[in-house]
Amino acid sequence: AYLEGGDVEQARESAEEALRLAPRSVAALLVLAHAQRIAGDGEGAERSLARLLVRDPGNRDGSLMLAELRVERGDVESAEQVIEVLMEREPGAVDGYIALARVFAERGDVARAVKHADHALARESDDPDALALKLTLLFARGEWPYKSNEVYPFYASNYPPLYNLLLVPFVWIFGPAYWYGRLFSFLSTLVTAAAIGYAIHRQYHDKPIA
Repeated sequence: AYLEGGDVEQARESAEEALRLAPRSVAALLVLAHAQRIAGDGEGAERSLARLLVRDPGNRDGSLMLAELRVERGDVESAEQVIEVLMEREPGAVDGYIALARVFAERGDVARAVKHADHALARESDDPDALALKLTLLFARGEWPYKSNEVYPFYASNYPPLYNLLLVPFVWIFGPAYWYGRLFSFLSTLVTAAAIGYAIHRQYHDKPIA
């Protein structure tokens, strides 16, 4: 609650008090790590997350935050190891790879971003987030995404690439994210509905039908 309200110091103090009362509290360690990270104490946040993962090795939020922190300080191999451990515990999951791909993409390391999107696709070949992320990343660096079918993991899509091409400028400006793709889809739906209504009205001159 304190973090949501922006009171980072109070959140940190509350988490530390909770840990004094319940030293093995995973939730308190996660809040403490969040507060430390926001306050600029990346090393402290990493220590808190390391303690958290000793108690709960499969904790997704803790693993993803620790990987992000290690990428931020340049320890890429260690960050990838954290995600690999998480993914080993969740054989069917791909979100760890996708999250790490987005971290690398936001830092401009598109090659590593594509690599981890490929890891996700190797597990779940039709995962929509991984497919959309890889397609947009390849367009953003000027590459044609449709590779040879002899190259694994295979890429397939039922949709033309126009949508992803239109999103490339947003990737350059904001980095990989979901919000602008969803906003673009929503606005496109409104425009399409308006065009259909106008066409019906023009043809039949019937406003209620349109």
